[in-house]
Amino acid sequence: MSCQQTQEIDLMSFLADARSNEFAGFRQHYPTCAECSAEVRAWTELHLLLDATGGAGHPAEAQLLRFEDSSQALPADERRAIEAHLETCSSCADELRSLRGFDFAELEASRVDTSSVWRGWLENGLARVRGLLWHPAFAYALVLILLYPIMSREWRETNLSPGVSGPHALEAGSFEGKQEKPTLLLSERSEKQDADASAAPESRAARGRQQHAPVRKAAQVPSAPSALQAAPPSPARERRRALAQAGEAARPGLSTDEASAAKNARNAAAAQRGLKESAPRALAKRSEAQVSFAFERQLAPVAPEAEPLELTLEPDGRVELYASELSGGLHLWLPVPSGTPEGSLIEVRVAAPHGRREIRERFRLQANQTQLMLSLPPGWITPGTHSIELRVTNAAGKDAPRYRSSLAVR
Repeated sequence: MSCQQTQEIDLMSFLADARSNEFAGFRQHYPTCAECSAEVRAWTELHLLLDATGGAGHPAEAQLLRFEDSSQALPADERRAIEAHLETCSSCADELRSLRGFDFAELEASRVDTSSVWRGWLENGLARVRGLLWHPAFAYALVLILLYPIMSREWRETNLSPGVSGPHALEAGSFEGKQEKPTLLLSERSEKQDADASAAPESRAARGRQQHAPVRKAAQVPSAPSALQAAPPSPARERRRALAQAGEAARPGLSTDEASAAKNARNAAAAQRGLKESAPRALAKRSEAQVSFAFERQLAPVAPEAEPLELTLEPDGRVELYASELSGGLHLWLPVPSGTPEGSLIEVRVAAPHGRREIRERFRLQANQTQLMLSLPPGWITPGTHSIELRVTNAAGKDAPRYRSSLAVR
C-alpha cells in the first residue's frame, strides 16, 4: 500500500525550510518509509541540479520572447548564446515550447468591438422604423386621423334629417314634412286675426271644443294640414299672439304706406280686445272634462304669466339658448334678404332635431317690409339644434337667394 504523506505536504516548502515545526512529524516519518524517502531524494537531486546550474545562466523572459518573435533582430553573439543554452537547459526549452503554444492572433481577434455592436443596434432600429413608416397600414391610419375631424363635422351636419340634411333641402317638391303649420298669407292671417279677436266668446269656445275633440274624430279629417287650418289657437296661445301682434304693430320700419298703417292699427285693437278676455273666461262655458283636458294639454306645461322670447336671427347665423328661457314660447324675427321684390312669396321652415317635427309658414312680402315674425309655441322647442331655413320665390315664380340659420337649445 503506497504512502500518501508526500501528497499531503508541500515538498518544495519542506526542502526550502526542513527544520520548520510544521514538518516535524514528516521529518520523523520519511526516514522509515521507503516511498517517502525516495520522493524526498528525487526532489533533493532536482534542487541540487538547479542550484548547480545557477539562475544567472538562464536567459531572461524578455530575451526568450525576443528570440521567439524576431531572432534575427538580436545580436549574433546573444542569439548564439541563447541557442547553446536551450540545447543544454531542458527547463528553458520547455518554457519556450509553452510560449510557442499561445496563438496571439486568435486572442486579438476575440476582442469584442463595442462600437460595432451599438452601430448595428442603431441600424436595426432605424430599419424597423423605416419599415413601419412605409407600411400601407400606417399610411391608412394617418389618413383616417386627418379626415376624422372633417368627417365627424359633416356627419353632425347631415344627421338632422333626410329632409333637411343637405343644402338643396328646399328644392322644388321637397317641402313635404311630417307636421305643418297652416300656410296662410300675411294678409289672410291678419284678416283672420281680426275676425278671431272680434268674435264672441261663445264662438271661440265652440271652436275650442272642436279643437279638443276626441282623437277618433280628428282621425276622420282628410289631412293634417287641413285640420290645423280649421283649428284656432288655444286661449293662452291667442293671448301670447295678441301680445306679439301688439309688439309688431309698435315695431318701426315694417311698413310706411297708409294701408299698412291702418292694418297695424287694426291688429293693435284686436290685441287689446284679446288681452281683456282671460283664458279661464273663454273656457267657462265648456264642460268640466273639456276644461281639464284643455288646461292639461295647453296651459299645464307653461305658466300663464310667461311671455314669449323675442329673438332676431342673422342670415347663416347660430344662436344658443337655454330651455328655461323658452317657457313662454319664441318669436323669431327673420330679416328679409336684400333685393327681394315686393309680392314675393317667402317660406320659413323650422325643423326640430333629427327631423322628427317641423313648422312651416309662408309670407307674402309687403312694401318696405324688412323682417318676418314666426311664432313657435311653448313646449315645441326641445333641447338640440333646430334648423331654420328661408326660401324666397318672386312674383315670376323663380327662386331667389335663400339662407339657413340654426338655433341651439340646451
